[in-house]
Amino acid sequence: MIRITRVSPACVTLEGHACSDVYGKDLVCAAVSALALTLAANVENLEGAEILLEPGNSRISCSPDAAGMFDCICKGFQLLASYNPDQTFILPVNIVALVVDHFIANAVFIQK
Repeated sequence: MIRITRVSPACVTLEGHACSDVYGKDLVCAAVSALALTLAANVENLEGAEILLEPGNSRISCSPDAAGMFDCICKGFQLLASYNPDQTFILPVNIVALVVDHFIANAVFIQK
């Protein structure tokens, strides 16, 4: 299960693994990674950019001026989650502490 959290308008965290196939052949993981890498490449030179890209634990953030880029990429994450609900989950903004693993399979993307 990959947990994707829109922490703020210009900050996203990604945790976990899709586990939809063996390592190196996991298409859900590859799709999430491609979106995350695209976002990181687009914000790396912007003011306040902070990028951590590690397997199973990533965080991308920068100044709120780049919120539009995050909107685009998060729409991609939302589409992946809708097609792969057992492997991808997007946490709503600002409710991370309220969600527990057994509710994840039925979650939907919500943005305030």
